[in-house]
Amino acid sequence: MTQQATSTPTAVQLYYVTLRWPQDDSGSFSQRVNASDAWEACMLTAKLMAESREEKTDGTYEAFEDQADREAWIAERASDSMECCLVADSLKSDLEALFASELFPDGDTFDIDIEALRTLVTANRELLRAKPSIPKLALKFKMVDSGNCRVYYTDPNKRLLCFQLASRKTFELLYCTQEGEPSHTIDHLNKVVLDFPQSEPGIAADFIEWWELVNKPAPTVN
Repeated sequence: MTQQATSTPTAVQLYYVTLRWPQDDSGSFSQRVNASDAWEACMLTAKLMAESREEKTDGTYEAFEDQADREAWIAERASDSMECCLVADSLKSDLEALFASELFPDGDTFDIDIEALRTLVTANRELLRAKPSIPKLALKFKMVDSGNCRVYYTDPNKRLLCFQLASRKTFELLYCTQEGEPSHTIDHLNKVVLDFPQSEPGIAADFIEWWELVNKPAPTVN
């Protein structure tokens, strides 16, 4: 009985490849591709490069004379790579540089386990998700009602709002009726005040002091 040799298939990995355009073109062509080795990654990128060249012709002329010319062009581009690296290796190198103080506080470096990193990312996906920035609502000063401890503003839609004293030198923001009576409380954190009342002793000065306090930038940690 003859024993047949079996070869272990090479694992497919993600590569980042940058190839040069020929001299009659300009710049470079970069792509991320899944491949079993660096040469296959360069060849796959060169094929995508050829497709890009064909798309640029808009059908006005032939990008290649024939299939043989196309294949020769692809092989030539693949052999003239500017960069071909594993994305995982590049990522680890970047993380080691970017988070050196967090990863190596004692100065002892180690190799990052990419699969452990994948587990951390999966477990903390929502924490890592960038929160969309909410545009701030611009408020324009209207008047001060010292008797009711209110400072009135209008929003871009001309709706009336007021900052009303809630406790000692602490204010809350409320939407108001057309008559100026507070309707319901809203969040002040996504608002920006365009102008202030004159800083006279009393409710106006208290409001300005409070607003500047709650909008003071948080101290940075060195």
